[in-house]
Amino acid sequence: MKELAEKEKISKTPLTVFQTSEGPDNYKISQDADITVLMWKGLKVKANHAFGKEKLSADDIKQVVADTVKILD
Repeated sequence: MKELAEKEKISKTPLTVFQTSEGPDNYKISQDADITVLMWKGLKVKANHAFGKEKLSADDIKQVVADTVKILD
C-alpha cells in the first residue's frame, strides 16, 4: 500500500487492507462487492458504497462524490 500511495501520490486518503474480507463489524462491508468506498468522520462511517465487478458508471461516481457532504459538516 505504501508503494501504491507513493507511486500515485496519494497523501490524504487512507488506504487499508484487512486480513479478512469482512473488515471491522461497524464498516458493514458487502461480501458481494469488488470495490467498497467508505467515508467516515471520527470513528463513525457516514457513507458506504459497494460496487460489483462491472465498471463504475458516471452516476455511481456522482453518488459517491455527493456523499462527501456527510463528512464535511
